[in-house]
Amino acid sequence: MPRIAGAAVAGRGTRGLGRAEGVATLLPFLFVLYVAAFLDRINVGFAQLQMKDALGFSDSVYGFGAGVSFIGYFIFEVPSNLILARTGARLRRGSFGGPSATTRTSSTVR
Repeated sequence: MPRIAGAAVAGRGTRGLGRAEGVATLLPFLFVLYVAAFLDRINVGFAQLQMKDALGFSDSVYGFGAGVSFIGYFIFEVPSNLILARTGARLRRGSFGGPSATTRTSSTVR
């Protein structure tokens, strides 16, 4: 059986972490993800309130925009994951970093 680098953890051999240790390791990370998702949903609600006041959006206009955004996310999610599986995370992360940095930089310049 091939030996995996880093598989031996504190005298446990190549067996790896037990179930309880794995759960204890994952729970804090999953909690952080849950909080991030919760904050994202709250921010969407605050954005709706501010857009309705500042831009005069009705509920139907905001709902249409949110629906179009979700449809775009849904349509492009599967091809994005297929490209990720084919090219690898390192290349994919770089393809997001450049446009993201450009957008942030251009939005700060007035």
